[in-house]
Amino acid sequence: MGYPGSGLNGLVRNHVGDVILYFKKYHSLKIKIYNMCNDKFVDPQVLRLETPAQDRDVRLAYFPMMDHNPGPIPTIFKFVIDAVLYLASDPENTIAVHCKAGKGRTGLAICAYFLFIEAVENAELAVTLFNSRRTTNGKGLGIAS
Repeated sequence: MGYPGSGLNGLVRNHVGDVILYFKKYHSLKIKIYNMCNDKFVDPQVLRLETPAQDRDVRLAYFPMMDHNPGPIPTIFKFVIDAVLYLASDPENTIAVHCKAGKGRTGLAICAYFLFIEAVENAELAVTLFNSRRTTNGKGLGIAS
């Protein structure tokens, strides 16, 4: 998913309020949002101000990686472990992973997750699966790290 914005940023990005409403409707807010950006983060204060009190328990996690660069192995590993543990704790739990556009750093993280849980046999198949689900033209993860 692309970066959830607020204020003016919410006009050109997924507005954080709309993101929360979506997850409330389709996932009963059993969601953890993972931010892979190293520059901006969904501020818990913004989330708190823009969502009703009963919707404020959305979990947020921060695993920063520089854009257009290979992600640090320890960061990727920590993300994968955190995601596996969160998803295993309740069968209704869902994760959402974002960076700025939801393709590069997000794609790297999701592909690492696919490999870790053995959903695919190799990195090429992980990238193919991510690209086919993320975009209509198959051009999701452009720089395979």
